[in-house]
Amino acid sequence: MTIHLWLAIGIAAIALYYDVTHFRIPNWLSLIAFSAGVIWHSLSSGGNGLVASILGMLTGFVPMLVLYWCKGIGAGDVKLFGALGAVLGVSAIIQLMVLSFVLGGLISLVLLGYQTLLKLTRRKHFYSNALLVEVPSNENLMLLGLFKLHQFPFMLAVAPAMAIVWLFPGYQF
Repeated sequence: MTIHLWLAIGIAAIALYYDVTHFRIPNWLSLIAFSAGVIWHSLSSGGNGLVASILGMLTGFVPMLVLYWCKGIGAGDVKLFGALGAVLGVSAIIQLMVLSFVLGGLISLVLLGYQTLLKLTRRKHFYSNALLVEVPSNENLMLLGLFKLHQFPFMLAVAPAMAIVWLFPGYQF
């Protein structure tokens, strides 16, 4: 197990704490993670490590930025995935993104089923889930007929995905 995987696990754990408790990921965490990734790879592999770290950052940052523009995730998630890309590298950050999306979809289905069950049983007053936030819609979502939007901390999907990437380093899922 290499140091950069331990570093990524630590970053993910801190991000999970902040995302669940404050619904935001601090900028200082992403900055430290990005810097640590660039420094680690530069020291261990020289110029090739620096290039690999920057490519990993771009691989994690650009797709998540597109999702942010579509209102799919928050800005903290975008910066965190860029930083984790700098730490993990291209192939691991792609694996982490794909697993995070799959787990996020499963969590969304569970929450949707929970909401539906509560509506069917007409027990709306029992509905208090601290991990779900109701967000007012914006003009773009109103065009699609969505007037209220529910969110959950994306790190609830990223943390288990990070554990899978950590347990199976280099494995192609």
